[in-house]
Amino acid sequence: MAKPELSWFPISFARQIIADKSITTEDLLYKAKELGFKGVDLYYQFLGTQDHASVDKVGRLARELGLEIPMYVCSPDYTNPDPEVRRQQQTLMEMYIDSAHLLGVPMVRVTAGQNHPDTDTEQGLAWIVDRVLELGGFASILRIRVAVENHYKDPFAWKMEDFTTRKEVFFSAYDEWEDNPIVVNFNCATPTITGDDTMEILRRVKKDVAHVHAADWSKEKGSYVAAGDGDVPFDDIFSELAKDGFSGYIAVSGGVEMSEDDVRRSKDYLQMLIDKHWAG
Repeated sequence: MAKPELSWFPISFARQIIADKSITTEDLLYKAKELGFKGVDLYYQFLGTQDHASVDKVGRLARELGLEIPMYVCSPDYTNPDPEVRRQQQTLMEMYIDSAHLLGVPMVRVTAGQNHPDTDTEQGLAWIVDRVLELGGFASILRIRVAVENHYKDPFAWKMEDFTTRKEVFFSAYDEWEDNPIVVNFNCATPTITGDDTMEILRRVKKDVAHVHAADWSKEKGSYVAAGDGDVPFDDIFSELAKDGFSGYIAVSGGVEMSEDDVRRSKDYLQMLIDKHWAG
């Protein structure tokens, strides 16, 4: 049985890149190599204006280091009540997909949007489904897959939680694109944060799970922690994924509060579970 590989979604370094500008995206690639990751998931804000020269430079360095970039992580706000904002979001997403193509990335993470108080559930769902399916068609021309996440919140781009944080809303959206070429990026921590049943959600979408963000959450601390230190049922998640033949990337993820040591310990813990459940 083919084993998943470990990637790293270095959101814990986002402030240094986006706000402080004390490190660069290139520095992150070197760090990923040093930590022994096979791949690194890149957040769209790591590449600023998305100018082709800068994007190409990052892609070339990743290839030189032998690193794959399995996912370009984006956070469109498709539920904004302003139609002009929604149009702008789609235009930006097409630009980010162009960047992913230049980087050689096969998959782009997409969110539903924020839980705007002026957007009701039925209308929001219609906007999400239309935009995601439209984007999936655009991306397929470049042989890129669109992966929708059971997402909680983007701390750098958003003020509110995700519109589909409630599992019922996420399932309603998923039902609409289930038979279309849209896949799922499964976020292991979101159900623990929201108090939902992790395995119920995973079993509902597992046939379309193409990528995993393996973050852990401590209910006691109310924060992200190193994988294995919190309340996310990783053993059950990995057992289910292995039974279903999952062999994509699993990315060490978390929050800005995570240290480099937390990343290392997360990597070791998740690799142990991969070796356990994909032993055959």
